[in-house]
Order: sequence, then C-alpha cells, then structure tokens
Amino acid sequence: MHPITMSPAHAYTDPAGAVYLGVTSMLKAAGLMGDTSFYTEESRDRGSYVHQAIAYDLVGDLVEPADDDPIRPYVVAFRQWVLDARPETILAERAMADPTLKVAGTVDLVCRIQDATYVVDHKTGTEAPWHALQTACYAHLAFVNELGARFKRAALYLRDDGTYRFVEHADRQDWDIARAALTLARWRSIHGC
Repeated sequence: MHPITMSPAHAYTDPAGAVYLGVTSMLKAAGLMGDTSFYTEESRDRGSYVHQAIAYDLVGDLVEPADDDPIRPYVVAFRQWVLDARPETILAERAMADPTLKVAGTVDLVCRIQDATYVVDHKTGTEAPWHALQTACYAHLAFVNELGARFKRAALYLRDDGTYRFVEHADRQDWDIARAALTLARWRSIHGC
C-alpha cells in the first residue's frame, strides 16, 4: 500500500507532503459531474455520516441509529444489501493513492461476492454517469495498491426509504475516460480555467 492521508477537507497528502488530486475533485474539475447544485454541504455531510456508519457496521461497532436519525434508512438499506449479496469484506473506507499519477481517493468497499472481487462505492444520491468513472479510478487505485488485477465495479445506491440499487459498471473505456479527465483537470488547474 502506498501511504496517504486525507484531511477533514478531503485533501490527500503523502508522507513527504506532496498533495494528490482527489478522484471526486478531479472529476469535478474536468467538468464531468454536470450540475453540482445537488452537491450541498448537507448532502456531503449525509454521505460522510452514512459512510462512517457503514464502516462501523461492517466491524460490528455501530451504535444503532435511533428511529428518527436521518442516516437510519441508509444503514437499513446497506444491511439489506449485505443480507442479499453476502459480501466478504476485504477492506472498507481506505484512502489509497497512485504515486505515479498523483491521484488519490477513499475506496468505500472492496469485497468478494460469490466468485468475483468488487470495488463498491456507496451513494446516497441519485445515479449519475460519472459514478462509473469514479469506480474505475477506485479499481485502478486498488490495483496499484496491490489488491489484485481484476475487479468488478459497482455503485450501491442507498435510498432514504431503506431500499437499495446495486449497479455494476462494466464499460472498459471508463478508466481511459477517467485518465483523460485527470489530464484535463490538471491542464485546467495550470491555466486557471
């Protein structure tokens, strides 16, 4: 594993202090996230709380959310997916980096489901095309961090009514597009546009 740390503001740095571009920031800077008006501080906080709750739930340390807790339906949805899919957790909520490309991200879940290894990204919002590029980046990060070469990719959409939708991402061009987005995001940063 390539050591990387993430600040509360989602800034990634390596032990030498080098700053890495985050996957989500990169996709946004490249203009691939489309309308980001939905990406409010409230939705970002909700996503963070749900991710933390799931990480605690996976290791049996989650304090049960109250019935009126806004994250409860998302935890219920995740637990139903676990019952249905029976994933075997390899790792959860792990910051990973590619020191060559200077890109990093936090991988929500790497797990085995039946005979396949998946990189799964948890989502509490609506489906969007750029999610497939995000999972391609996370699969790349898992690969360069020596977790294996072949990953299936998926987004697990957790809904506020306690249901879920598991969507596999199988387009082989997703990583090529994500790398192009990384190049574009860097170019835009250098030229201030």
